[in-house]
Amino acid sequence: MMIRIIPALLLATVLADRAPRAVEDKYLETIKVSENVYVFKPKIDWAHGNGVAILAPEGVFFIDTYLQFNYAEEAIRRLKKITKLPVKYVFNTHSHNDHTSGNGVFRRIYPESRLIVNEASVVGLEGRVKAKVEGEKAFIDGELAQADTEVKLGKTIRGGTVLTGTMKEYWELSLREAREYRQQYRPEKYVSPDIVFGDTLVMRWGNLTLKMIHMRDDGHSRADMIVWIPEQRLLVAGDLVVAPTPYYSLPGITKAVRALIAMNPAIIIPGHGPVEYDLSYMQLLERAFSTYQRAAEAAVAARIPERRAMDSIAFRDIDRAFTGGDGLASDAFRSIVAPRQLTFGCAVRGRGRRGRFISGRSGEGRRDHAGGNQNGRRGGE
Repeated sequence: MMIRIIPALLLATVLADRAPRAVEDKYLETIKVSENVYVFKPKIDWAHGNGVAILAPEGVFFIDTYLQFNYAEEAIRRLKKITKLPVKYVFNTHSHNDHTSGNGVFRRIYPESRLIVNEASVVGLEGRVKAKVEGEKAFIDGELAQADTEVKLGKTIRGGTVLTGTMKEYWELSLREAREYRQQYRPEKYVSPDIVFGDTLVMRWGNLTLKMIHMRDDGHSRADMIVWIPEQRLLVAGDLVVAPTPYYSLPGITKAVRALIAMNPAIIIPGHGPVEYDLSYMQLLERAFSTYQRAAEAAVAARIPERRAMDSIAFRDIDRAFTGGDGLASDAFRSIVAPRQLTFGCAVRGRGRRGRFISGRSGEGRRDHAGGNQNGRRGGE
């Protein structure tokens, strides 16, 4: 009898080792915005975008699917605690990897779901995002190697910024997350769009109207989409609105933010960062973008060399309004906003390199955003 029991126990042990281990839900927090709208907000705002679930009797309309597969899986686990309804549609606000990499996770778990995108996103999805999804293991290994090296050195590889205070804490957290993602990783399939539209798509979803609008101002990308729910004056803004410090990508960002302010939303769900319940943060964005852009254009008109102009243009009251003096936030703001404003001031005059950083520090403050790191994650699409 013992001869039969021992092999059975050994087999059970082997199978247990192969079975998926329970994963702690610790990367996101669930925020109920209204009776039928939930945000699954990452605890690291800069690196990972928000996911938004809109519930109706027909099912769930889900907006944006994160940079990493494990974040998408956690969002789905959290969603299942709220409703047993399936996800019927997935919508991408633009084609950057930090909003689209989890599309395949949603299709695997909800095989009847359909992916909706704007036509301007297709090139980025079929090119950069497909390559990233299919090469995710190499991507993780690259992230892990870079984070490990930088934490050991105590400074960034690009630019040599010393890691202290909140920057050091953030890099150490990024390293832990990269190690965990490597352990949790399993391949996912890339998903092509099912529904592609032009300027606007309007859908009735339960008792809500979902207006998907292409913002053609070339603000954050050339495929910026917003979702407007007029019944609740609720705006899902994509990366046209990002907190706690902004992203700046293309010269049209100031005009785009002004257009969003004119809609007078009561609730703003940004691409990254906390939900806003008044216009004050968007007004700060408009002030910052317009002020830096005017200064950059003036520097170009005066033929001030780029590096000298970049180092001299500073509006400390604006900077502190975003950063509060925090080291990590300050580095992110310097790396992303001011240098790029100068670059695009040059672009407006036809003298510069539109769509590129001029600072060697590009993206150091936001290791995982679509514009800040290796693997070709930037792009104007």
